[in-house]
Amino acid sequence: MYGKRGMAYFSREEHQQAIADFDRAIALDSMYSGAYLLRGIAYSFFSAYRMAIEDFNHVLALDARETFAYAHRGIAHRKLKDYERALADFDYVLVLEPKLDGANLLRSLTYHEFDESRRGLGNFDHLIEQNPEDASAYILRGMALCSLGEYERAIQNLNLALELDPNDEQAYAGLGHVYLEMGDLGRARSDFRHSWERDPNDIDVKLLLEWIGMCMEEPDPETPARLETMAAMKPHQYAAYVCRGVALALRERFEEALAELDRAILLDPRKGGAFFWKCLTCAFLKRDDDAVTALTQTVTAEVPLPEVLLSPLRWLGQKRPGFYRKQIVPVLEMNKPARRIH
Repeated sequence: MYGKRGMAYFSREEHQQAIADFDRAIALDSMYSGAYLLRGIAYSFFSAYRMAIEDFNHVLALDARETFAYAHRGIAHRKLKDYERALADFDYVLVLEPKLDGANLLRSLTYHEFDESRRGLGNFDHLIEQNPEDASAYILRGMALCSLGEYERAIQNLNLALELDPNDEQAYAGLGHVYLEMGDLGRARSDFRHSWERDPNDIDVKLLLEWIGMCMEEPDPETPARLETMAAMKPHQYAAYVCRGVALALRERFEEALAELDRAILLDPRKGGAFFWKCLTCAFLKRDDDAVTALTQTVTAEVPLPEVLLSPLRWLGQKRPGFYRKQIVPVLEMNKPARRIH
């Protein structure tokens, strides 16, 4: 009955309710492959691709010829930019169902994206071959590798750039971003400081330094003033609106903070930063639905935040523990980013 009601919710696109019923169905019958399959598809609607993949794995453990589990797992891998696994899944689909509508198209699109990502690295390789002393080419290749989850190779390339130019602020900033992706706040902070010392006009780097500080300890009384000073340097940049929004939120001027953060979102809705601080601000105003929506937009943004930068959510755990536990934690659990393995 839980499974059937979950399917009814699923057909009405009420995916959260469907997931809750599939949870109950699976708790009662761990061999219920249909519940795993539909729960995985429902997770995908929330961009919780890693959890979706786990469910599709369960389906395939029960039935290794379940075509739709391969197809949806391939789609989830593609969304995570794990192109090799996605292509392998689409290959299985075409072996099992050679005429399945859309499978060839999905495989072709995935291969194109995979080829494009690798071809970009090839361009940087060519630049370095032409001029091995070009520090900027190593930085670009390092950041491309970071985007593919190849963090150690990214660090190697950025360090090569610093060997060529020990004062290259972009190389230090690149290292900071890689260490953020790896969850190492201390090393990220050190490299961003090196970058800031060499270019004190880069407010993006300075914002990240303040943000890392708030991840590691509570904001000090001077944090809002520092953020406002930074914003005044380049007042119409995305980072400046975020700086002002955070400063106002720390001063508990929440309505004004929301106005600044919404301006940042209008400037660049692809980035997760302004959505994150909007989530916190709405939560402190007890606009809970808006807070959950903003958090979902944070973790599914086209330019997502490194997971470690979500640490200030602990403030909600301290001040609104019930809301944090019941509404914030489920969003985070459904959207846990996976470290890519290469």
